[in-house]
Amino acid sequence: MTIEPINGVPEVPKNGKVKGRKVEGTPSQSQDNVTISSEARLLQKLEEDIKLANDAIKDVPDIRQDKVALAKERLESGFYNDKKVINVIAERISRVLGIS
Repeated sequence: MTIEPINGVPEVPKNGKVKGRKVEGTPSQSQDNVTISSEARLLQKLEEDIKLANDAIKDVPDIRQDKVALAKERLESGFYNDKKVINVIAERISRVLGIS
């Protein structure tokens, strides 16, 4: 089977390589320009800040061992059995739940 040229388009050689053509004339002297809006710059800065914050959060442990140790110490010492402490805790819980 032979492939005939269509409308003067030459056949592609069997090796798959096509010779390039030179374009006559001078290349265009215009240059492309890009303008970045202040809003886009702000968004870029915010994105960088969020990445820094996320990286910093990764370095913080999920469980604060110092707080856990303090709570254990207070439980063992009977600190939470004091009526004043119980009232403060109850008030704070009520405030968080919106019942006070």
